[in-house]
Amino acid sequence: MSFVVAIRIQLEGDAEIFREMIMQYREDCLANESGMEQFLICSIPDDEKGFLLFEVFSDQEAHQLHSQGSDLQKLLQSMQEQNMRMEVMMMGGEEIESETQPILN
Repeated sequence: MSFVVAIRIQLEGDAEIFREMIMQYREDCLANESGMEQFLICSIPDDEKGFLLFEVFSDQEAHQLHSQGSDLQKLLQSMQEQNMRMEVMMMGGEEIESETQPILN
């Protein structure tokens, strides 16, 4: 059963530079973290400094390792060097799986 994290980011700083940084962060996480299954980055319509991230992990322990990992520290350090800040709202939970077939697929 997967552990899913939804993150809402409101950026203070250059949105184009952040886009490049967050895309590299995504690539690094998917390459380096065996417990990360998916990582989606979404823009928010009508808000160039608003982002949604959806991270899917094999379990909650994989998310905890991710939260303490070097990839996140590297991103935060890069943001600090660029004088960027962000407000973050994060929620996580266990995926609810169907006992039969998936509803949508």
